[in-house]
Amino acid sequence: MIDQQDQYELNGIKTKRQIAKVKKTKSKFYKQKPFAIVPIYQNRFSFDHKFMLFGYVQIETQYKNFDNLYEQDLIPVHDQMFSVKSIVLSQDKKMVEMSVETTLQSGMKDFSFLINHFNRIPDQNYRDLGQQLMIYQQHCIQQQQHFKEIQDKLKSRILNEEDILNSIRDYESYVDNYVQQNVGQNEFYLLIFTTINYETLDYEIKKYKASLSLLQLLGIDLKNSSSLKLLQALTQETRLQGVHRLQKALEKMKLLSERKISYQQPLITQESIQFNSQIDIDLLEWPNKPDFLENFDLFGFVCKITVCPKQIQSILKLREAKKKNLNIQQTNNLVHFEQEVQSEIFLEKFYPSMQSYLKYKQQFNQ
Repeated sequence: MIDQQDQYELNGIKTKRQIAKVKKTKSKFYKQKPFAIVPIYQNRFSFDHKFMLFGYVQIETQYKNFDNLYEQDLIPVHDQMFSVKSIVLSQDKKMVEMSVETTLQSGMKDFSFLINHFNRIPDQNYRDLGQQLMIYQQHCIQQQQHFKEIQDKLKSRILNEEDILNSIRDYESYVDNYVQQNVGQNEFYLLIFTTINYETLDYEIKKYKASLSLLQLLGIDLKNSSSLKLLQALTQETRLQGVHRLQKALEKMKLLSERKISYQQPLITQESIQFNSQIDIDLLEWPNKPDFLENFDLFGFVCKITVCPKQIQSILKLREAKKKNLNIQQTNNLVHFEQEVQSEIFLEKFYPSMQSYLKYKQQFNQ
């Protein structure tokens, strides 16, 4: 028999402590002692106070304020879930295509405990988030059921993998054509392609496509794969004020129904230059999709980033200044190194005894 007692809090989530009652025994070999069973919540999609939900939706249990963009707790969970497989540069389209490999699943499929958590908080914003999560939970359940139906059809060979692969290629062509007709080559934009893995019944982000102008704005070097994470972070919330990130989470939850959202967001370049931007995200559905697919089996996001001309000029000036300072520092280091080498040669040639003494002194000091 188990009695519920008081509550503990873990990662901002309240968990109930439970007391287990056992039958008494008269055996001399056992001693009866009171003990408590405390459920410990542990999940690979939990990172401190942040959780990743099905479909790469990041939620925080406590939307805290931060002092700067480099605080560890502000790093997106999304940043840890992908590795770059290949990079293809298209000069004629002025675009780079980055294929990625998903290292983790897209998130928790059952997050009812988060809904309960937010519904207990008096703040209306948190309650609104709880309501949006309830709607999203139902969407996740429906998607899982649909994915299972497709999986069964694949196993019974009503569908084959070639049908799925052809659909992915056709949808990607549709999105590329949409971008060519609606987005200029010199605009700052990012495309994100998401497909379904019917073996794991989960979403997978397969590709990022970005305009070369966006890479140049952010100072991204294609030879440096770590700098490409700046692209992945574009759709993640990095605002310092907790209330702003909470409101952004609410907006993102509405993307499924409204298909389009816009918001202001600070961004950062490879050289750590911060600037403000306007981000417009369109969820692209496929009007001519095959009958066996639903709206969210294959979908993509088009993210347009708008930066005012004055800010672009400031970024370029700061970047140039940083390069000059770096060159001066490297030159000074080189001159200092050459002077040390020349001094070493001079001592060795004309004062060998002094050279030996200095080496002995250096070893002694170590």
